This record gives sequence, structure tokens and C-alpha cells, in this order.
Amino acid sequence: MLLSNLACCRGPHADMAEKQPKLVKQETVIRTKSMEADVKVGCRMPCRSCKSGENNSDGGGRARKHRGYLRRLTQPYFLSTEASGWRFAWLVCSMLCIVLGLTLCLLTLVLMIMQASMPEYAEKMVSGDSGFMGLMFSMWKSPGGGAIYGLSAFGTVSFIMHRQYLKGRRWIGWILLGAIVFVLLIINILNTGIGFIARDLTNALVKRDGDSTYRILTAYAACFIVALPIRSAQFWFTAKLSILWREWLTRNFIDSYMSHRAYYDINPNDEANTEVDNPDQRMADDVKTYTRESLSFTVGAIDSLLTLVLNIVVLWSISRKLTLALLAYSGTATLVLILSSHKLVRINYNQLRYEADFRYGLVHVRNNAEAIAFYAGEEPEKKETKRRLGWVVTNFNYLIKWEVIISVLRRSYGYAGNFFPYLIMAPAYLAGELEYGSFIQSKFAFNMVES
Repeated sequence: MLLSNLACCRGPHADMAEKQPKLVKQETVIRTKSMEADVKVGCRMPCRSCKSGENNSDGGGRARKHRGYLRRLTQPYFLSTEASGWRFAWLVCSMLCIVLGLTLCLLTLVLMIMQASMPEYAEKMVSGDSGFMGLMFSMWKSPGGGAIYGLSAFGTVSFIMHRQYLKGRRWIGWILLGAIVFVLLIINILNTGIGFIARDLTNALVKRDGDSTYRILTAYAACFIVALPIRSAQFWFTAKLSILWREWLTRNFIDSYMSHRAYYDINPNDEANTEVDNPDQRMADDVKTYTRESLSFTVGAIDSLLTLVLNIVVLWSISRKLTLALLAYSGTATLVLILSSHKLVRINYNQLRYEADFRYGLVHVRNNAEAIAFYAGEEPEKKETKRRLGWVVTNFNYLIKWEVIISVLRRSYGYAGNFFPYLIMAPAYLAGELEYGSFIQSKFAFNMVES
């Protein structure tokens, strides 16, 4: 929130590489009357939160205010602020459709190469819906494959129509974001394939079939060889997008901070009379944390969604009973953890603030060493510095308690999840209704979704 308040501090000469919408001025506390005509702080992009006022205490008002903060921090790097938030969401969906189409083309190309170079091997691996790659490729033969191609073409047209909003090299961010999603999709398809390989390998070992065992081991090794550079590419794309976004956002904050004397109006030395404490720490650390954690959350959410969809399809084909039990178990565990960890957000935020205040106190002593020595101000400075340290320690102890509680809950659900596949699938296996390889595959898919 404080980082977003700093984002609203804009001067008339801020450079955004395109024509800016009309500023919505918002008065702040002025130090002297002579400065009243000059020193003002306003939002760069008009939004509901600025129009509704900062004192809106209802839940809907806070939600709109925070959505406005997120939009001002996230959208401008990827899309001009002249475009609405709905256009931004639409382009995100279009980008996902394009990635799905490219993935379909790649899988089709791989299958064609396999059939041309190793026809017997490809037929063995792909034949039947229960084969290693049969379940994945069966959907491309259905009308769903054509629908994905159509959505991909429609997404490409959407980006072409919005090209005027992608000036200032914004297309680089979209390319990197699309590459991250593409890599995540390939990795999840490989993980699904590894589940099928583990099933076939287990069945071959149980039957003591040497030829099948070594053939499947070859495919197993190939999957890991392919997965290694793809995982490395995921890290590179994510880190590159994070540093480019951080550089862009930090430069704009610096322009805001140094324009129209906002650095003076914020008054970082007065903790009680400012909403933006430690602006130097906000620009140096919070921007880095925001871009990195935002990408981490987005990538994690997309990865989890892909893992959920692909493995639910696999589990549903093996056991509907296990699938329904998994959804109920994971949904309950997720809800409990979200409700329990909600308080950690504020505690972690306070910890960052107290750490910054303590660091600022030490820097203050260093910068004013001569004045402190001349006026014999060692005791007041020492008392103030220890007070700031006390808040750091107190809040950290509070943080430890809540992290222990969350850790206990997570480990409890993790340990309980190890028994679920056995409890549900063991009767079917003991009755001879299920192969041991399918049992191993269902446990693998269960653990992927549960984690």
C-alpha cells in the first residue's frame, strides 16, 4: 500500500513514453504556505480509489482501492495507461490462447517426427488412450484441437489490434511472459508423461519384461534430458522479466520522487506525519520484492492450475473416487491455510517497516555524527535506536509464533496426504481391479495436485 502511495507521487514532467491521461490532483499536507501553490501530489492514472477518497472504510471500497494500486503498479509496464483494465485482462487471456496454440503445433511436430523416424516406436508409445502419450494426443484429434487453433489465431489478431498501446518496447514484457507460460505448459506435459512412464516401467518390472523395461527407461532418460534446459529457461525468462520490470518501475519512482519536490513533501524524517515511511527503502527493496514476488505468484498460480488440470484428467481416468476425495481434501486444506496465514501478511509488512526504521536510525547517527558529538546527544540517540530495535525484536517474535502454527498445519496435511492414495486405492488393487503401475501413477498424480 505504501509503495503504491509513492507511485502516486508524480510531477508534470514524468516520462512514460506516451501521452498521459489528465492528472487527478490530490492535495497533501504542505509544510509552508509559500509552497502551497507549488507542492502537490497526484495520481498519474485516474482510478476509482482516488475518486472515492482514502477514508473509505467499507470492504468494497478497500477492495477497489487495492485493485487501483495493483493496476497502477502492474499495467503500465505491459500496456499503456490509456487502455482500460479490461483490455489488459483481455490481452492476458489472448496471450494464453496463443501459447496453447503454439504448444499444440509443437506437440504435433514432435509426433510427426517420431512417426517419420521411428514408426514402430511411435505407434507403440502413442497407440491407445492408455498409452504413454495417447491420452495427451487424443485431445488434439477431437474438435477441441481446432478450437485451440482458432483461439490462438483470435488472440494474435487481438494483439495486432492493440499495437498502439504496446509502444515503448512493451512487447518485450509480453514476449517474456508468454515464454514463461509456454515453458510451464511444456514442463507440466512432461510431468504428466513421466507419470505414464512410471506406470509402464513399474508394470514391465513386475512382469520381468526386459525389452519393455529398457525401452521405457530410454524414454524416461529422454524426458529428464529435455526437462533440464527447459527448467533453466524458465528461470532465465522469469529473472529477466523481473529485472526489466524492476528497472522500469524504479526509474519512474525516482522521477516521481525527485519531481515537484515530492521528496520534501513526503518528509521521511517524521514517522507520525507521513503515510510513506522510508521512501529510500521502498524504492530500493520494495520495488524489487514487488516485481519478484508478483512474478513468482503469477508463475506459481499458472503452474498450479496446469498441474491441477492435467493430473485431474489422469486421476479421473484411473479412479473417480480418488479424484473426488483429492478435491475435497485439497480444497479443505487450502482454505484452512489461507485463513490461518492471512495475518502473516500484516506481520511481514510490519517487520519490513521496523527493519527499515532501525536501519534509518543507524544511518541517521552516521550522517549526523558531528552534531551528536558536539551537543553530547549520545544518550537520546542510543535510546531511540534501541527503541527501534525493540520493535524489530517484538514483531519478529510474533512472526515466529504464526510461522510455527502455519508450519504445523502444512506438515500435518502433508503427512495425511501420503496415506490417502493407499486408503482409497488399496482395496481395488488387492481385488485385482487395478494394475500396480496404475496404482503408482495415481499416487504420483495425487501428490502433484496435493503439493
